[in-house]
Amino acid sequence: MRKTPRASLAVALSLGLPAAAALSCSCAPELLPAPFKPGDLSPPAVVDWGSQAPEEYVIRFDEAVRAAPGDVYGVDGVEVRELRAAEDGRSLVVRLGEAPAPGERFSLAGLACDLAGNAVGFTLPFWGHNTEPAALLLNELQSVGSSTRPDAVEFYAVGAGDLAGLSFYVGLRGDYELRYVFPPRRVEAGDYVVLHLRPQGLEEERDELTAKDESGGLWALPTAWDFWYREGGGGLPDKNGALSLYSSPVGSVMDAVLYSDKESSPGQKYSGFGTSALEARVKALSALGAWDFGPQGPRPEGCVPSAGATSTRTPGRAPGSADTNGPADWYVCTGGGASIGSENSPTPYAP
Repeated sequence: MRKTPRASLAVALSLGLPAAAALSCSCAPELLPAPFKPGDLSPPAVVDWGSQAPEEYVIRFDEAVRAAPGDVYGVDGVEVRELRAAEDGRSLVVRLGEAPAPGERFSLAGLACDLAGNAVGFTLPFWGHNTEPAALLLNELQSVGSSTRPDAVEFYAVGAGDLAGLSFYVGLRGDYELRYVFPPRRVEAGDYVVLHLRPQGLEEERDELTAKDESGGLWALPTAWDFWYREGGGGLPDKNGALSLYSSPVGSVMDAVLYSDKESSPGQKYSGFGTSALEARVKALSALGAWDFGPQGPRPEGCVPSAGATSTRTPGRAPGSADTNGPADWYVCTGGGASIGSENSPTPYAP
């Protein structure tokens, strides 16, 4: 009986011969298709987004992307006038028909594809571009609050500008317990700005958008611009914390302060910071250049020492000190020297 190609292949395999030998005398086509060769099957991922100008916003991806007109659109009445790829190939530049007000929140949504055709959908929050952000420094912390001296953080303006969109974090952008986004308000160099983190819910606790004396409540002084965090769960970590200020919720870090009452030892867990969460925040802010630990790297001893802090002894910058992004700029002030909303005490606490 004449063997078919399939039968010849079976015999060859049973004898240990190559399959090609069994089919060498046959003109039959291949029995199996070419092996599947997977290509790029992963969609692009958004890695960052922000503003470049009042009408121009950018979305950055982890690989080269492409998008056609209409693939990105504004939400709630925001008009997209132009969409183009940036020179790096990994970013999309979105130009709006009308610039949102500085610090105003809006959203962009859409679809982007990588060069292999994999698509990702997104809806991203943005804030109106602030062309002249105020140059603020974290200046004093009411971190150990009391019923009469509730938690607050003071900022000092080293340069004039607008507060619109500036964002304070207990933590940092992307990893935080509390975020406050400032409304529009121009400040001048030398001004103090106070963010009250545990308001009592009083009617007189008003954000000061017009004058420094339009707010009441605890710690509201006519020497500072007062603002109030109203989202609940406010407050600062008492003696071990990482605080930061950004140019916007999607902007870059402007300043930070790290404080701790702990000491480290070789091989200690979490670098001596007590928790993995605080260790991660400290290392992230250090990597961003917002705090300088020197050659020894992140450790509690490289933070502002806060062991002596109380409701009347606050950690603050030494008046007139340079901003070196390190603990030398700060100390806990002497008893009764807490001065939220005005010039810091020049006298350090002496245990």
